[in-house]
Amino acid sequence: MRELKNYQSKAVMQLLTLSKMYFDLEGNETIVLQAPTGSGKTVTMARYILDLVNETDRDLCFLWISIGKGELHKQSLKSVKREVDQTLECTLLENEFFGSRNVINQNEIVFVNWEKIRTKDKNTGDFKNVVMKEKETVNFPEVLKNTHEIGRQIVLIIDESHAGATTGRAKEIRDEIIAPDLTIEMSATPVLDDRNTKVEVKPSDVIAEEMIKKEIIINQDIEKIVDDEMDSEKLILES
Repeated sequence: MRELKNYQSKAVMQLLTLSKMYFDLEGNETIVLQAPTGSGKTVTMARYILDLVNETDRDLCFLWISIGKGELHKQSLKSVKREVDQTLECTLLENEFFGSRNVINQNEIVFVNWEKIRTKDKNTGDFKNVVMKEKETVNFPEVLKNTHEIGRQIVLIIDESHAGATTGRAKEIRDEIIAPDLTIEMSATPVLDDRNTKVEVKPSDVIAEEMIKKEIIINQDIEKIVDDEMDSEKLILES
């Protein structure tokens, strides 16, 4: 577990305060964590989850959805596991929920590839992925329903939320299938509306902690290298 930067600690404290307040309201509120690329949003969120679990007696579990194509959810799982150690159970949807699980465990973080749960057959309107389909064993929507029924609250975390979290399909899955008790969106460029509460990490604070730079100078002093026999590629490499 690494030591947080000052701006990360501040963001965690704000997220904790808002979360505890919204849990008491018993509604699906949304908090948006807006932080620049390179500021360590995943680390910040991992610490938030760890602190929330340690500071509340609520029965919680977490669903971490990575919006967009690729294996981003697997990268997130590895990063979060390094931060929470063995304190919290981190699992992949595709490894755990093929009919053998009935609920999400207390304090478990389930990492999900958005593409795996959103895709439907154009002709039938049925979900394509086996974990979402109706079948003899328990599918993932049923797992979510069972989790709610035993009184466990679901915190939904949407990574890179600007990349599709506001589409019709996204809202359908979020509101009708996941039905979270609290949603936290993460993005450097979020899509905001009047209903969202924002926790903002300012670029100036991240720059002050030397996590990102204000500007990058490309090929600095390249003009000082004088060699008529050197082609452009070698010149850049030399620089």
